[in-house]
Amino acid sequence: MANSIQIRDLPVANVSLPQLESIYKRYGSYIYSLCFRLLADEKAAESTTVDVFVRFNKELGSQSDEPRISSRLHEMAVAAALSRLREHSMTAVLYRLRDVLLRLRRRWFAL
Repeated sequence: MANSIQIRDLPVANVSLPQLESIYKRYGSYIYSLCFRLLADEKAAESTTVDVFVRFNKELGSQSDEPRISSRLHEMAVAAALSRLREHSMTAVLYRLRDVLLRLRRRWFAL
């Protein structure tokens, strides 16, 4: 779960470490659970949560408006999770296509 993620392991660029820890403590569980609901995979949700906070730190670390922080983290989490789902889906499609092409090739050379 998100508790196993160490905030000190995240690269700190725009926000001081205490500020980032505070933001993570406040929103980390919510972002993790959102990612988990979308991805249905613990490791993928944990990885996506880390990605969201790293990206947030790089892009919007200077934001101090609390409602903006929560909505932006939510937007970033949904976008990151959907992107991961698209990547997984595309990979699955490519593997299926490869299998179909291999079967067609075998049939072609069997003739």
